[in-house]
Amino acid sequence: MLRILSLSYVVIGESDDPDVEPMRAKLKAILDRTFAQKRIKLSELQKELQTVVANYASLPWIGTFPDLCHGKGKFVAEVVERFLDEDEPQIVPAVRFPQFIAFIREYGT
Repeated sequence: MLRILSLSYVVIGESDDPDVEPMRAKLKAILDRTFAQKRIKLSELQKELQTVVANYASLPWIGTFPDLCHGKGKFVAEVVERFLDEDEPQIVPAVRFPQFIAFIREYGT
């Protein structure tokens, strides 16, 4: 099963904005459809999701958990560097996955 960490479900802060609920419904529909597919092109998914949340959030990266742990790409390398507190990009060791997941949940909030 594909694990999408960048956006497994979008939580938009409480808002009086009337566009929030329709946006959540659109996101849920996209994600439900996406998870039902066998193959997913993450770049296409990222573009589709970004068009829905454009006024509320930015999706600088979307990918799999292994890609994230290996720091593939500039944004992801920065995330891994911050987690490991090292200047050089590294790979997150499996023994640190629980801590890394907790870190990701708080990252950017």
